[in-house]
Amino acid sequence: MKICYLTYSLDLDRGAGKFSKTLIDTFHQMNPEWDIVVLTTKKTGDLNEKPIIYANKYKLLLNFIKIRSIIKECDLVHALDGFPYGVIAALATMGLKKRLIITGLGTGAIRTLYHPIYSKLLKWAYQRADIVTTISRYTAGEINKKIPQLKIEVIPPGVNFDDFKKEPDNVPEEILEKKPYLLTVGTIKKRKGHHISLPAFAQALKKIPELNYIIIGNPAPGSKYFLELKETIQRLKIEDKVFIFSNIDQVFLRQLYNNAELFFLMSQNIEQDVEGFGLVFLEAASSALPVIGSRHCGAEDAILDKENGFLVEPDDIAAVSAAIVKILSDQDLKIKFSERSVAFAKSMNWFSRVRDYLKVYNLHR
Repeated sequence: MKICYLTYSLDLDRGAGKFSKTLIDTFHQMNPEWDIVVLTTKKTGDLNEKPIIYANKYKLLLNFIKIRSIIKECDLVHALDGFPYGVIAALATMGLKKRLIITGLGTGAIRTLYHPIYSKLLKWAYQRADIVTTISRYTAGEINKKIPQLKIEVIPPGVNFDDFKKEPDNVPEEILEKKPYLLTVGTIKKRKGHHISLPAFAQALKKIPELNYIIIGNPAPGSKYFLELKETIQRLKIEDKVFIFSNIDQVFLRQLYNNAELFFLMSQNIEQDVEGFGLVFLEAASSALPVIGSRHCGAEDAILDKENGFLVEPDDIAAVSAAIVKILSDQDLKIKFSERSVAFAKSMNWFSRVRDYLKVYNLHR
C-alpha cells in the first residue's frame, strides 16, 4: 500500500502542520509496511516529504506533471485541506482511478468557497472526491452552506496524551516565577483573538491580582497586529503581568502547559479565516487544564462546554473575564474541569483517529 498526502507543511509549530505530521506519523507507526509520500509547500526536512507544491502558481503548473507522476504510483491520495491541496489532488488524479480523500481543516476548506473564480474549482474538487472529511462539525457546516448536498464525515483530531504528562522536575525558574498564570498558545494574528484575551485578562486581574498571563506564539509575517497588541498591553498598564514567548521548543511548551492555571484562546472569524478545531485545546486538556474558547468555530468540538471549561461569544470580553474568575475562584469547579479535561484528552487519542481514517480508506484494521 502506497499513500500520497498533500499538505502545506509538517511543521510542528503550526496547527495544520502538527495535525498533518502527527496523523501521518501515527499511520506509519500503525502500518510500518506502507509506503508514504508527502507532497508539501514548505520544506521541513522530514524523510517522507517532497516540497514540490509551489506557492507560486506558475511554478506549480510547470511542476504539475511531476506531481501527477508521483500520484500515479500511489494507491490512495489524501489531501489535507481543500484549497489548494484538494484541488491539486483532484486535478492530478483525473483518469487515474485513484481513491481520493479530501479533509477540510479550517480556512483552506472554507475561505476559497467565497472566491468569485476559485470557488468553482474547490466545489468541483469536493464533489469529485470519493470521501470528504472535516476535523469539526463547524467546518463541515460551513462547507455545506455552499454545497448543501455534499456528504461530509467528521473526524476530529487526536492528541498524544502521554506527551503532556506532568514533568515536576527541572522546571525552569523562568516559568516558576510567573505562577500563577493563564496561558494562550497560537500564532500571533487577529484570528487568534489576543485583542479580546488581553482586556479580558486585565478585567480578571481586578478580582485576582496575583495572576500573570503567558502568550506563546510567533507573530504572523508582515503583520502589524503584534505592534497593536503591545500598544494594548501598555494602554491597559499590564506590562509587568504579560509575558510573550516565541520560537520555543516542545519541552518548554509542555512545561508551560503543565504549570498553568487554565488555558484560553478567543478565536475569531476574520473574513472566513477561522479556527477549524484548535489542537491546543486538546493539548491543554492533556495537561489537566480547564479551558475557555469561542463559540461559532471549531472550538465547539474541542471544548466540552460546562464540563471541562466554557464556550463564550468570541467578542464578549466581560464574559471571558467572568469565566476566568469563575473557574479560578471555585476550587471544586476547577478540579472538576481538570479531571474532565484529562478524561476527554485520553478519549481523543491519535490511534483511534487513525482507525477512523482507515475506515474511510476502506482499509479496516
